[in-house]
Amino acid sequence: MVNNLATVVRVTDFLAYADRRLSATGSATTPHAFRRRTAPRALLVCIAAVSVLLTTACTETDTTPKVAVEQPVGVQLETPRVTLKDPGTGELQIIEFADIDRTKQKLSLSIKDGFNQSITTADKVIEEADQAAEPSNTFSAAVTAHTLAAENSDASSRSVFLELDTPTLSGDIAQKVTDIDTARGFALGWFANNQGQVSSVNFTAPVNASDQARAITEQYLSALVGIPVIFPAEKIGAGATWTVESRITGQATMLQTINYTLSKLEETKEGTIVTLDVDVQRRPALGALQSEETDDELKVLSATTTSAGTLELNLTQPLPRSGEIKMTTRVVYGEENAHVRVVQDTATAVAFKSG
Repeated sequence: MVNNLATVVRVTDFLAYADRRLSATGSATTPHAFRRRTAPRALLVCIAAVSVLLTTACTETDTTPKVAVEQPVGVQLETPRVTLKDPGTGELQIIEFADIDRTKQKLSLSIKDGFNQSITTADKVIEEADQAAEPSNTFSAAVTAHTLAAENSDASSRSVFLELDTPTLSGDIAQKVTDIDTARGFALGWFANNQGQVSSVNFTAPVNASDQARAITEQYLSALVGIPVIFPAEKIGAGATWTVESRITGQATMLQTINYTLSKLEETKEGTIVTLDVDVQRRPALGALQSEETDDELKVLSATTTSAGTLELNLTQPLPRSGEIKMTTRVVYGEENAHVRVVQDTATAVAFKSG
């Protein structure tokens, strides 16, 4: 989703163009100059110290990809704010991951996304995001996940390592990236504490991966990192609710609030099974799109997210073993006293399935 005028657009010219289109047809398609920016690799900052640290902590013999890989690219994450709203009822206890040196977790991962931009008039804008909106592209892969004790880290106790088998793409994106199979063996690692709070992430691409394949894989895996399961530090019980607030840097910088509800907690021979109901709210971090040539700008007039999700976790495993989170965010841009509105919809869905 566009979060700046990277190609230097005169906003007044853009609005004048839209007005002409609306006058002629009653609707308009987006001009080329305001198209969605897709440069996920530009978002990854190579931090040498983090890369070395993550390499030490995450690369063990039994979890190293079976293909030749490059040095990791490391990214430090801002600390999210976790706020307990209601501790719940019944017996209260500390809920945390207990997945270090456990059996490897194998699951199928599906990440979907879609983007749509349209131009309309102020009197025809629908501000609520469409809950029925379906993402148009799908990234799928079999994943093996394993957690080791973190080394050389004061903030984190866990080092989580994910390895992808051969990923696949469907939808429009599959026509643009035809060699996604070269991303086989792509790895994702992160440092986290026992509550699930991630402090840094690293991406490790196969040597033979094409630039397109590694870029699109990083983009979709960033969506996975963007919806972390984090438990509060306080004791909680059934019905507990808490929020996780963070800044999400993907194809646009968004402020995100995840609302978690502990709907079920069960002790089994396999481990502690937790079921969470999930609601996600997102809004742009910037209040306007600023032209680089003039002082003109398109303001964010409204931002809404519709979402639904349920995740089931075994706390002896680093990832949810089943469940899905779906969300659609609608942002309306314009000038308060102008006739034209730019409406952007971004749909995302992340699903987990054991096996």
